[in-house]
Amino acid sequence: MPVICPERIDCHIQNYFDQDAGPGHRDYRCGLLSYPDHLGTDIRVPDLVAMDRGVPVVAAMAGVVRATRDGMADSGTGEADSDDTAGRALGNAVVVGHDGGLTTIYGHLRNGSVVVAEGDRVAAGDILGQMGLSGRTAFPHLHFEVRLGKRPIDPFMGPAPNPDCGALGEPLWSAQALAAMPYVPTGLLGAGFAAAVPTSEAAQAGAYGETPPSRDAPALTFWVALFGAQAGDRVETRLLGPGGLVIAAQSDRLAKPFARWFHYVGKKRRSDSWPPGRYQGEFVLRRDPDGAVVIRIEREVELR
Repeated sequence: MPVICPERIDCHIQNYFDQDAGPGHRDYRCGLLSYPDHLGTDIRVPDLVAMDRGVPVVAAMAGVVRATRDGMADSGTGEADSDDTAGRALGNAVVVGHDGGLTTIYGHLRNGSVVVAEGDRVAAGDILGQMGLSGRTAFPHLHFEVRLGKRPIDPFMGPAPNPDCGALGEPLWSAQALAAMPYVPTGLLGAGFAAAVPTSEAAQAGAYGETPPSRDAPALTFWVALFGAQAGDRVETRLLGPGGLVIAAQSDRLAKPFARWFHYVGKKRRSDSWPPGRYQGEFVLRRDPDGAVVIRIEREVELR
């Protein structure tokens, strides 16, 4: 596995190699965790707080460093025509050559974190740098790419011609690496409370995790961030006050899929202060055809 995830922080695969030869996209399990013409595997952490703890990026195989780039800011731009990323979409990066004509590429590394140089020999597991937000990206992750000669290949499928959708090929990963990266079509990136209308950008920056809302907060909201939400998913979100009083609630069915989905419910303060006690946020995502619960979240905060 090309990253070492910090203890108690989940790493998720946000995007896989695009297996669709047409204008659409699909991952190796026939899911939607990809985007058109994506040639790598994007392994992410939930937010910038996790990234700032330091997430080592390591060589997936023994080889020789062919090229490096460092010095690009962790600015996280998604602009395709940005002057700052023109010709450098992967940001800070390391390229490693291996026996058998394989090359691995490690992109979006943290500014100043690259610890290898061209010509260095590395063993599997040697640190190359740290996960970052450099280049053309909107979230902290490692873009890991594998090439055989000049041909990009999906490490979950191997170099053989792609089989039918859903049929597994010959993965390049070791059994241990595969076990560490189970396929999760939909997962939680974060959830919590805020004292105002929350935003996805602020949640990713960790703005709502340090100080809980106070009783004199102008508003009280409960937010949820997911990856891999699918069209047709039914979502139910509630914010409850002391004694189980429903402060805010919303139910909806998603009309389209979302690679990243952010949602909240809440209410402005109408009195001098919020009543003291325990407040609870609840979220449930159900998926057809049988309405099975895919994600259930409960969070609590004490207002004193």
